[in-house]
Amino acid sequence: MNTRRAHRQSFTYLIPSGLEVCIGDAVLVPFGRQIVQGIVVGMSAKTAIDDIRPIQDVVRTDENNESLSSPLLTPTQIHLAIWISQVYLTPIFTAVSLFLPPGFSRKPKRVLKTKPLSKASTREALNSISKAVLDIVENHEVIEFEELRRIKSSHGLQTAVRNLIQQGLIEERYELSRPSVRTKYESWLALDIPVKDAIVKISEWPYSRKSRPADLLERLLDGPISLREADQIAPNRKSIQSFLELSSHGDFHTDQVRLVKEITSDAIQTAIDSFRRISTERRQVATLQSLLDGP
Repeated sequence: MNTRRAHRQSFTYLIPSGLEVCIGDAVLVPFGRQIVQGIVVGMSAKTAIDDIRPIQDVVRTDENNESLSSPLLTPTQIHLAIWISQVYLTPIFTAVSLFLPPGFSRKPKRVLKTKPLSKASTREALNSISKAVLDIVENHEVIEFEELRRIKSSHGLQTAVRNLIQQGLIEERYELSRPSVRTKYESWLALDIPVKDAIVKISEWPYSRKSRPADLLERLLDGPISLREADQIAPNRKSIQSFLELSSHGDFHTDQVRLVKEITSDAIQTAIDSFRRISTERRQVATLQSLLDGP
């Protein structure tokens, strides 16, 4: 049962005459002074327990009033949930909840509804609190008990409602409150221009940064250059040399600087673009490139 306290054992309830219940059904049952949600995990024709309380109702619809499958859980799921509870020492309902639809574990709400008066004198026999409660329920036709409590806060409210139900002036039922989960939406991105135009846009994406390593690599695309020319493009030879060697883009000889033969011009151009773009621009380009294959 779905209660505030964790219970590792199951509880026994009576199936009222005329109510069809099977293993795996979701039901509403009295537990103490409240009505809670539960799942039928077994049935027996006999019990040693005295004074068994009856099942209140079977949950047949979801929050959209659409019919639920009956039973809600299969025998295999029930057996697996019991095994999980026993092996991992967890409450049975916690294990059962693993197989329930998202948002299904909800608190039942008490709803009151008017019934036609059989005798005109019946109302006159009511006390003031009962008359006030009956008037409120009649004005709303259907009202949740918590809403009634907010409208008519009285010490004798529970007693008045119970007396009205016993006299057949109003009826009560329990419904599941709306789920706390909401529909989740996922954002998708897609190109709004042809792929070939996107490729052109990527190649023309603006630069915001000046980069001497990029200038050097761009010059090396035309072929080897002398050390003197390399010093003019990037005066800090030591750092440039370290960059070329660690990045495997090029190497220094005694009299010239050149690109490594295994590096393609496209790879060099990608490195140049990366050096000249700030992080925001690189992310923008990466996003466009990822969309070339589709959303």
